[in-house]
Amino acid sequence: MYWLNNHYNFVFAGGSCGSFVKTIWNFYNAYIYNNEIINRHHKVDYKVVPKIKLHVNETTGDAHDNIMCYQQFHDHNVLHVKNNDPDKKIILIMFDHDDIDLITKLQYFKFNKPWLENNLDLAKNLYPAIADGLSDPARCEETWRKHLKQGYQHWLKHVDSENADFVIDFKTIYWESDKNLNQLISSYLKTDARPEVDSYINKYRQINYKLYGE
Repeated sequence: MYWLNNHYNFVFAGGSCGSFVKTIWNFYNAYIYNNEIINRHHKVDYKVVPKIKLHVNETTGDAHDNIMCYQQFHDHNVLHVKNNDPDKKIILIMFDHDDIDLITKLQYFKFNKPWLENNLDLAKNLYPAIADGLSDPARCEETWRKHLKQGYQHWLKHVDSENADFVIDFKTIYWESDKNLNQLISSYLKTDARPEVDSYINKYRQINYKLYGE
């Protein structure tokens, strides 16, 4: 299937809304493929091409989907990803130092907090340098978020964004910024911007603003 072919690899740090962007990407690739089938055969076989749900968890603000069309990497070494998969385009989610506090908050509450609640002993074994802080319930969140911030600062220091094929800024994803996210993605994929994606982006932002602030 054309749209399921793994033409792209996504490189992003947890909390920078990369899965949200991937959901939009999946939607457009399915839409493009459906249009190709319509043009060729005047019908769409939805048993082959599933409809992509533009979903967001209203409790967490999370937008993970169950369709693993693309690989994702949290490694800052974009060139390494490209060299290992030279036929695929690299889509990089980039952020600045002033985004780190918010990204840390998003990552902690959407993923790390429930993970730590269920895997505290594992976390302490994996990260012995901060094990004492994780053992104290009053310090656990502060300890882990400090650990995350150090990781994001290291990521920013070493990420080689010049080797990416397409860069989307976190501010453009989370806020409107001076660029339109829907137009940015649809233009790159050479298709018309869909109004339902605009609605989805607005819904995602509103839910996350309510949960985590602007």
